Order: sequence, then C-alpha cells, then structure tokens
Amino acid sequence: VSTQSTGRKKTRMVLPIIVAVCFGVAAAAMAGKGFLRVAGQIHAKSAASRVSALHRKGGFLPVMDKSEAELILNIKGQVQKEEIKAAHRQIMVLNHPDSGGSDYLASKINQAKDLLLNEIGEAPHNPF
Repeated sequence: VSTQSTGRKKTRMVLPIIVAVCFGVAAAAMAGKGFLRVAGQIHAKSAASRVSALHRKGGFLPVMDKSEAELILNIKGQVQKEEIKAAHRQIMVLNHPDSGGSDYLASKINQAKDLLLNEIGEAPHNPF
C-alpha cells in the first residue's frame, strides 16, 4: 500500500509542473507572435517611408519637368539615348494600353521619354 501511495504523490507533484511548463510555452509563443507582429508593422512603416521619400506626392505636375520625367522612367543623371529608350520600352511593356494599361499613363511615359530625349539634344522619332 505504501508504494502505491508514494506513486500517487509523485504523480500529484509532477502534474502541476507539466501544466506549468505547458502554460509557460504557450505564453512564450503568444509573446513571440505579438513581438513578430509589432516588428513587422514597424518594418512595413519604415519601408513605406523609404519608398514614399523617393516619389512626389500629389500625382503628376501640370507641366512635366526633367526630374519628373526621370522619376517616371526610373533613371537619374546623365543618360544616353539608348538608356532612355530602354527604360521607356521596359515601362511601356508593363503599361501599354493594348495590354490593359492606362492611356493616360502611357501618354505620361511617352512625354517623359520625349522630354529627356530633347534634353540631350536627340529629337524623338516622329512617324508622321
């Protein structure tokens, strides 16, 4: 009888320890999940601020200037005619009206290419 009661005492002592460990693991998991959620939000906000710092707010300017044209074509500084045309082609593939793109955006992309070609002294190709 004494060995049976000793076994029950051990079981009664071990059970609270197991329950406490399970609650501890669950609490750590929940805290970790909360930390990762907050860290992700902070990272997303900082990434959004980095992206927004690169672009102007408020849409297009009434009259396009060189800096806006460079933003549209994603080029900067002194570039050659071939670089302008390559950047234009790359963006137009994604935004062409025949592929579901916007007529307005396509016109702005074309305007940016023409403006930058004029800046370097290259007249844009006129098929007419």
